[in-house]
Order: sequence, then structure tokens, then C-alpha cells
Amino acid sequence: MLSPELVYDCFPIVMIALWKNWTVVMMRYLSLLQCEPLTLGDEFHVWESHRFMLSPELVCFEGVHLIIAVVAGVGLMIWILGVICCLFGLTRRSIRTRGLHSGVTQRRYGYFILGLESRCWYWELLVKRSDLFVCGLIAHTAIAPNPRVKLALYGMLSGVFLAIQSF
Repeated sequence: MLSPELVYDCFPIVMIALWKNWTVVMMRYLSLLQCEPLTLGDEFHVWESHRFMLSPELVCFEGVHLIIAVVAGVGLMIWILGVICCLFGLTRRSIRTRGLHSGVTQRRYGYFILGLESRCWYWELLVKRSDLFVCGLIAHTAIAPNPRVKLALYGMLSGVFLAIQSF
């Protein structure tokens, strides 16, 4: 049986493990949504069809891929929002009740807030993870139809986050 003290002491390790695996799991979920346009046809008819890149015989968001996309969407919601909101909420609660520089807060959440200014302790938890998520969306989904649009979106994204950092 696990003692409450053991669970309490292992909490920072579990949170850091979730944090370190966040990007890898997010990219795996996004790969389940990765569709690319393929030109199909014969000598008389040519058409374009969006195909699932992990299994090109599947048409995107139809039949089996619709189920895959729903699972990926639910997984992304739970993984992206769940881990980020959980860490943010627990860190915020500890800072409000004990203070940013208390021993308990630093022991449990120091990995996420150490080295950041007191007024910007949330930067790594919210802003940088949002940046990674949007970059993943651009890279691994069909939001941008071609490489030129993707490059333009990356440029706009870097400008937006540079402006956020300036404040």
C-alpha cells in the first residue's frame, strides 16, 4: 500500500515526468491529425483528396479516420489542457497560500518557476507551452496548405510571441 507521505514526496517527480513527456505525446496526437492533399486520378480525371499521412488509403475525417481524429482531439484536450491547467492551478495555489519563495513551493514547483521573475512565474507554464502547441499545429496538421504558408505562419507566430515577451 502506498503511504500518503510517499505519494506527497513523489509528486514533484511525477509532475516533471509529465512535463518532459508533454511535447512528445502532443506531437504523437497531432500526427493522428496529419493530412496532406494528394493528386489522384487517371488520364481523363484528376482530383485532389486529403489523405491521412500515416495510412494514405484513408481519406481524412471520413470513416475510420474520423474515429481516429476524435480520439486524437479528445487526447489533445485532456493532455494539453489537463497537464497545463493542473500544473498552473497547483502552482498558483501554492504561491498564493505559501508564497513564491517558500520551501514547499520551491521543492514541489521550483523546476517550473526557478529563475523567473516573481511577476512572471507562469511564463514557462502557459506562454512557452502555448507557443509549442501552436508550432505543432502548424507543422503537423493541414492548417497551412503548403510550405510557404507554414513559413509565413511561423514568422507571424514568432512576432506575436516576441510582442508578448516585450510586455
